[in-house]
Amino acid sequence: IPSIKDNEVLVKVKVAAVNPLEILNITGSVKLIQDYDMPLILGNELTGIVEEVGNHVDGFKVGDPIYTRLPIEKIGAFAEYVAVDAQEQIGYKQTVAEGEQIA
Repeated sequence: IPSIKDNEVLVKVKVAAVNPLEILNITGSVKLIQDYDMPLILGNELTGIVEEVGNHVDGFKVGDPIYTRLPIEKIGAFAEYVAVDAQEQIGYKQTVAEGEQIA
């Protein structure tokens, strides 16, 4: 579980999107623009639940459902937990009852 900074929230990942970018990263096809060190935890987009809030974070609390796209330099949505800068692209996720789908 990553430690968070004062400006971050710790998110327990519930769902991570799988998209073509992961294949491009694995095969090295985007190495000229995204040269990651290996081994690498893939994944850019995720939904999850806020587990911890940094000391300088306003607007989020433990238990909030969120969605976000991690910055290119800090991918890793396939992990169980991620630390997310609360000033980045992060938003509240609509709560869906178990078994329902969002169209």
